[in-house]
Formats: sequence, structure tokens, C-alpha cells
Amino acid sequence: MRRHEHDGPHLCAILGGGFLERDQDGWRDVGAGSVRVSGGARHDIDAGPAGARCLVLTGELIEGTPGVSRLTRPAFLPPDPWLGLVLGRLDRLVSSDDPARPVTLDGLLTELLAAVSRRVDGRSTPPPPWLLRAREQLTDLAGRITVAALAREAGVHRVVLARAFRDHFGEPVSVTARRLRIETARWVWSLGVTPGAFRRARLPLFKTSAVPVG
Repeated sequence: MRRHEHDGPHLCAILGGGFLERDQDGWRDVGAGSVRVSGGARHDIDAGPAGARCLVLTGELIEGTPGVSRLTRPAFLPPDPWLGLVLGRLDRLVSSDDPARPVTLDGLLTELLAAVSRRVDGRSTPPPPWLLRAREQLTDLAGRITVAALAREAGVHRVVLARAFRDHFGEPVSVTARRLRIETARWVWSLGVTPGAFRRARLPLFKTSAVPVG
């Protein structure tokens, strides 16, 4: 796409392939796993030989994301293990026939924006192991556990857990818990599965043992 423009905030996550973008510094290679984010912009891009498969967020989906509104130039976020994990989950979800997809997609987009916001602010560290275990437990129990109980299991104060959860995943524990309960209901109603089967099917979306932490 040669010279074109975006009127407002714009996020492009490259799920596959890639493109070259020309800006005032010359041509930049934007490959799979990268994220380009900016305010309103005018630029040139050339897709690579394999094309570019992108997830694009504009308008209300991205407006108000911390850090993004302050950008005066485009930010190019390179691939990293955690960002790649989030993008991979989104990629799998959008091509699935998951009956809870609309609800799950909302949560994953929120997490993507939280990850982007952290990286724009120069904070690219993944969630700490205890926070990942807390979310896995929340998922395994389909949202039916309190913040206080999660904090006790994690060995941290509930305020610490609540702040870290929102910082890394983009929303309060209570919102994630509510969505997990809705997801469970949709699976049970549409497929006739048990809550236990739902948990076994959904937990892999949040398993992160292969992701480097620390």
C-alpha cells in the first residue's frame, strides 16, 4: 500500500509475513511478531513476497490506550516471547469456531493493548511466574475464586496481585473472572459439555510454561 494515511490511533500486529515501511528515516523491515503503533500517520508500505497477515485495531478499540496517545512518531515493537504468545492466541482464536469466541476475543484484545502500552513505556518484562500461576488457577476454576484466595495461593498481598494483574493483562481480576463464567456458560449451553470439560479445553489458551520469565 503506497502513500496512505490513518486519521487516528492505529495498531498493526503482524501475524504472518511482513512488510517494508518507508518513513523519514528510510525503509524499515516490519516482520512477523512485530507490532506497529502510532497516532494519525501517513506512510508507504510494501508487502513482502509472502504478503502480510495483520491484525489491525483502530478507532475506539485503541483510543485511550495509555502511552499510545503520547506518541509523536510511530513505535515499532520487535517480537518477544510474551508478545508473541498473546498474538499467537489471538491468531488461533479468530480462526476457530469457539462458541465463546466473542467474549474471549475481547479479553485477548485487552491483554494485547496492555502489552503494547507496557512496551511503549519501555517495560517489556513478561508477567512474573506467580502471576501466571494465579491466572491459570483463575482459568482452571472458571473464575469462581476470590482475589483474596488467589493472593493467598500466590503468597502476595491482594493489592499487589490486583495491581499486577491489571498492569499485565489490562483489566481487573473481577472482569476476567466474570468473562470466564460467561465463557463456561456459552460452552455448556452450546455444546452440552460439563464445566470440567470446558476448563480442560480452555486452559491451554493461558498455559505459559514454555515462555521465559524473569
